[in-house]
Amino acid sequence: MASVLAGLLLTLLVLAQGNQLTAIRVNTLPSGPEDRLWNSLRGVKTTLFGMGELSGKQLELEMKAVHNNQEIALYFRWPDAEASLTKDAWQFGGTNWKRLGGDEDRLSIIFPITSIPAFTAGGCAGMCHSTEKGGYMGTNSANERADLWHWKSYRSNPLGFADDGYVMMKPQNADTGRASDAGGGGDRRNETTDKTKPLYMQDPAKKPSAQGFLVDDEKVEIKDYGIFKAGDVVAYRILTRPSGDRGSIAATGIWKEGYWTLQLRRKLNTESPNDVVFRAGQTIPMGIGVFDNSADGNKYVSPGNWSLRLQQSDPK
Repeated sequence: MASVLAGLLLTLLVLAQGNQLTAIRVNTLPSGPEDRLWNSLRGVKTTLFGMGELSGKQLELEMKAVHNNQEIALYFRWPDAEASLTKDAWQFGGTNWKRLGGDEDRLSIIFPITSIPAFTAGGCAGMCHSTEKGGYMGTNSANERADLWHWKSYRSNPLGFADDGYVMMKPQNADTGRASDAGGGGDRRNETTDKTKPLYMQDPAKKPSAQGFLVDDEKVEIKDYGIFKAGDVVAYRILTRPSGDRGSIAATGIWKEGYWTLQLRRKLNTESPNDVVFRAGQTIPMGIGVFDNSADGNKYVSPGNWSLRLQQSDPK
């Protein structure tokens, strides 16, 4: 039986038709990005091109996908010389606190929920708008909406999820058309009112669930700053555990030997109006962006749109 199964897995291929990724129909989804099932699949690769401060650079991204008629799992692998996990951490210098700077690595995917002509014509860039104050992401009509999956190496990965959001037409008094799905998640700043030092630290009475990060229900207010010595580091971001629609995308990202390997997993239909519905036999457009220790304007993007097709046939 084991040899038959092994032979079956080796025959499953993720095929590309143009810029198309096919989600193979399987009985059991992989448990994580290092599951042997992923190794049995041949992925498709695309070259992403840098924008902003990454202009002139390129990044090769490998992708694979499977589904079991109930959930879908997406696999991504890309080179990154260093895992970026600082995100402005505090460091004590002996007398004063300073921010270390640094950002995080991220991967984002956009799936149109409705027809979005600007996305069809220009991909993710078709939903970016320039203003005198900079730019923002949004659709061009109140009838247009897109599903935004946003994996973050610092703010979401330690808690095992990718932030689930959506893109709509920018409200009149808002800065962007991006919004988070209903529910808990995300992060907030760890700083005193005068912003000169951290307000919270890891509660020594609780075992950290994410070593090196500060989780909201594991924090304690700092009462005695004399306990710190020069060189001590305290997280600047307080992470909140995901819940509700916002936490519907399970994620496991592993950095090893100069590569990020990431698995994203979600129900085909979450029944949320802000989530795309996946159906077997269906092909859905998608846009992809990868961020290397960078802010929103500095990223790698695909020069053209990709599509995701869910294989309809059952595994044999």
